[in-house]
Amino acid sequence: MHETQVGHKHMHTLQQVFQHPATHNLEWHSVVALVRDNGTVHEADHGHLTFTVNGVTEIFRSAHRSPS
Repeated sequence: MHETQVGHKHMHTLQQVFQHPATHNLEWHSVVALVRDNGTVHEADHGHLTFTVNGVTEIFRSAHRSPS
């Protein structure tokens, strides 16, 4: 297993993901950038994103903005 250095922005995103209580202002594009820099991101039908990091794959529905 290789060790990855995480930059300041990604470290902030990780802290938001794992903080308790959960944050309500986590930016989806920051999460996607974090995963993309450490694995792969594939966009599928209906806004689903497949994240793969270290051989582990998860599928998420993309966050959408609420209508104005």
